[in-house]
Amino acid sequence: MQLLYKVHIYQYAKRHSKISQSKVDHLVMQARAGQVTSRPILRGKHSNRPNRLSQEKIDKVKEHIRSYPSERSHYSRHKNPHRLYLSSLLTISKMYRQYEAWAEEKKIVPVSQTAYRAIFCTSFN
Repeated sequence: MQLLYKVHIYQYAKRHSKISQSKVDHLVMQARAGQVTSRPILRGKHSNRPNRLSQEKIDKVKEHIRSYPSERSHYSRHKNPHRLYLSSLLTISKMYRQYEAWAEEKKIVPVSQTAYRAIFCTSFN
């Protein structure tokens, strides 16, 4: 009885909205299988991430960025007491070139400049 009720609801929804026949068929199939709701979307939930940076590499980039002297701003000290600023002479590109040399000294493979910039902007900005 309840399954028939669900089928009628799905068919009503199809007639009164823009749901395709294949979606209705899929929902009816799930209702017949005993699933009360549709399956959750699992796009992007796999663990196969070949280009993901390891936490070790991210930590090395953060270590390098923290090696630069930072100071509190004179102008916004009362508004942002914990915000630190780097020298105005530094750019991310200069920092990355120095990071490449630093990584070579430490005998580690450097991350790309895009990854370095992303880590800088998300963790330190």
